[in-house]
Amino acid sequence: MADEPSRRGSRIFWNRNCSRQQLRYGRHGDSPNFSFEVNGLLSLSGTNGLDANPASVIADLLTNPRYGAGFPAANLGDLTLYSTYCQALGLMLSPMLETQQDAQQHLSDIVKLTNNAIVWSCGLLKIIPYGDQVVTGYGATYAPDTTPIYSLGDDDFIVQETSVGANSGVTPGGPALRSGSGPITGGSSDDPVQITRSTPADATNSVQLECLDRASNYNTAVVWRPSIRERSIFMASAARAR
Repeated sequence: MADEPSRRGSRIFWNRNCSRQQLRYGRHGDSPNFSFEVNGLLSLSGTNGLDANPASVIADLLTNPRYGAGFPAANLGDLTLYSTYCQALGLMLSPMLETQQDAQQHLSDIVKLTNNAIVWSCGLLKIIPYGDQVVTGYGATYAPDTTPIYSLGDDDFIVQETSVGANSGVTPGGPALRSGSGPITGGSSDDPVQITRSTPADATNSVQLECLDRASNYNTAVVWRPSIRERSIFMASAARAR
């Protein structure tokens, strides 16, 4: 960066606008410490010109021919819906991959932080958002398809085989199919779908996220959001986003 010395105690530097400016070293001639913020190659894919859209990050991580994971681009599904979801919610990332880790783990971390799921379907790797409501923001509108694909009733389930019913002449371990709306033949008479709920103390309703705060010289910060519908707060451990 430094050009030839102009006189003792100063150096000529080029600033970001490619114009020369003089930097004084002081009496001892020691160079001061500098901090730089580097705009990545995908910074323009985000909403603020600094961070990247996670869909662009994933595509680059998997398929970049120079430093990517070697994943075939032909097997990467359309990430438009995922990109729109992140754009509308303002979910942008600036990941720094400074530790050795499987590409699969990097992919899993990004997808988890952005509330999506990895799906392998029809020979394609797809990223499907969990969001089920229309969201508009940052010049994009995410409109999920909430049309049910399947309509399942009691007749469509196979109940776990049990020895219950043996006294009624039913062979234990035999077929356990529900017959119409009547009792289950070959097993128990329990409902085919059962729900087990955790205790309220184990059901967290506050999300914490550990990240690097750009406004505070990229020092570690923890942000959190409690549920507005609950009076008591059950805090989950902070998820790392850095």
